[in-house]
Amino acid sequence: EKANQYLIPTDSIRVCEYCLRLQECQQAVLSVESFRMLDAFYQSINYSLTSSETAQTVQTMFNMKPTTHDMETNVYFCSAVASGITALKKQSTTINKALLVQSINILVSKCEMEFTQVHTAVGNAIKRILGICIDENMIIESVAAIGSISGKKTSILTHVIHELEQVLQLRYQSTWIYVLDCLKSGLFGIIKGKDKAPLLSSIIIKLGQLN
Repeated sequence: EKANQYLIPTDSIRVCEYCLRLQECQQAVLSVESFRMLDAFYQSINYSLTSSETAQTVQTMFNMKPTTHDMETNVYFCSAVASGITALKKQSTTINKALLVQSINILVSKCEMEFTQVHTAVGNAIKRILGICIDENMIIESVAAIGSISGKKTSILTHVIHELEQVLQLRYQSTWIYVLDCLKSGLFGIIKGKDKAPLLSSIIIKLGQLN
């Protein structure tokens, strides 16, 4: 993080890629530190990458996501995902949408792990992403898409909600106590109003079927 102010953008991108390659050493401590560094990098006050460069590093991180079952590595990965996507949102809403759905999909997949620390990290990361990335324009777009003549639900937010619905599968039941709070505060707390209710109908029905 401290060195970032002395690097030109192309150097920063290269450093990110080299950090992710540390996973190839198959040493948990190196993998942990690589994602810890990325997490701090995206939140640095000296952050200087453009939106396209940020998108490049985030996509690289997604492509090189951890395959290890090490708890701490995956906890910092989840945090780095949230930091990367929210940093991108602050730079470019358009580019953010391209990676937003992918980020939720990747985070939900981490619910397969057995560690409660990872489940908590997934919930916190999703809550951060929803709280910063879902804005009023995105909600209005999604409501309009549902009410269109074609009836096709193709909005970005609809895809995000669909990915969140995957958490409600029974195989993820052990994670619900840690992850479902992100729906309460991160989704239902943002999408309010009778006119926006159709956006949540599908996920509410699934929640009602859990009993």
